[in-house]
Amino acid sequence: MKHILLPIVLSGLFVISCGRKDNTIAENKDIKTIKIEVEGCEKNKDISGMFDTSFFRIIPLETKPECLLGSEIKQVFYRKDRVYIVEEMAKGIFVFDDNGKFITKIQSYGQGPEEYLSIKAVSITDDKILILDGSGRKVLIYDLDCNYLGQFGIGWKFPAHDMFATNDRIYYVSALNEVKKDVGPYRLCSTDIAGRDFQKYIPFDPDTVWPCYTGTNGIYTDISDNVKLMYKHTDTVYNAGPDGVHAEYVIDLGDKALPEYFRTNMGEARKPENRKKYINGFLKMLETKDKLIFHFQNGVIPRLDADKFMAELKKDYKKAMKWYNTEWPTIDYFAFYDKNTGETEVTNGLSVEWLGMYKVVFQYCDYPYLLFVEESDAQPSKADMENDRLNIPHGSQYEKRYKEVVTDIKEGDNPIVFVYKLKR
Repeated sequence: MKHILLPIVLSGLFVISCGRKDNTIAENKDIKTIKIEVEGCEKNKDISGMFDTSFFRIIPLETKPECLLGSEIKQVFYRKDRVYIVEEMAKGIFVFDDNGKFITKIQSYGQGPEEYLSIKAVSITDDKILILDGSGRKVLIYDLDCNYLGQFGIGWKFPAHDMFATNDRIYYVSALNEVKKDVGPYRLCSTDIAGRDFQKYIPFDPDTVWPCYTGTNGIYTDISDNVKLMYKHTDTVYNAGPDGVHAEYVIDLGDKALPEYFRTNMGEARKPENRKKYINGFLKMLETKDKLIFHFQNGVIPRLDADKFMAELKKDYKKAMKWYNTEWPTIDYFAFYDKNTGETEVTNGLSVEWLGMYKVVFQYCDYPYLLFVEESDAQPSKADMENDRLNIPHGSQYEKRYKEVVTDIKEGDNPIVFVYKLKR
């Protein structure tokens, strides 16, 4: 994201400006329709062409007491050759260099003047780290070296379950059907970098809509000062940028669209028979220069005969894994909307052929990077490595680096981070 302009003269608590403006641009004559058709889509799409093949990182994160990560990694960022890990169990943000060496951290849990009670969300710009303390109802600001710069309070008058920043504004996302006094039923609010100039956007009817967003690192995607925002059980993609917030796209799922009844009765929508019939919202959204990419699920995975599969693994590991990775059904679907032509391509599964990887999903998105985290207790053994568990191409720079990393990994070590770069 672009720099946040930060003339910081921050004290412990700022009073939010009384001028509460609804700056949602309701009328947008240029709103476009994205039509997504699941029936008859191709079964797999090789997305190798999306990646900059000159850039690839396999980063084993250093393991020592002061940077020991738990199993609750919430967000991952890659900025200026550094990996930033937001870890809920450890209640901190940990910074590693491009080789995985621990550099520094933010771990200030408590009730002191420069501490937080919880890390509800994190947004990292070109030069700042912002932490939303959901329990303490404040935003703390640091530089990229984790030096504390200041904070401001946001009080209890508007919902704030997630956060993103662009230009000189911080946006607060409501994840629940929550209505605050004097603010009303709005899904999105914002302030300037000092917590002032409060604005609100995207009104909703609390009796008919449950505005649950798509989840961590999935609610928004950012390129060139504009952030795309979508709520899971709705069909509208909003744009937040210098000109305010407005609806930019509407998604047409045809017969797969979730009926209004299920949007307010999610228990019914999650039943297997309904998961087969309808698309129950979107999991991730990613924007590139030319495309919008949506990750969603449809259907129910058939039950795998575990005993039979284990027997096949013992008989011929490589053959069994290749069958599982290429033939076994997946309920993961991806829609690629071309912003230039208006056409949409839908696929049931993704692969990256130049890495020999199948069933790829977008785990952590930090444009132009895609990041994947593999826990150390799930690291392949040497035998698994010889059987090409990750199918790193033989003779490639990736195979050499992967073997170097795996050789030194022990159970209980910090995770390995894989970093891919998308073509700009």
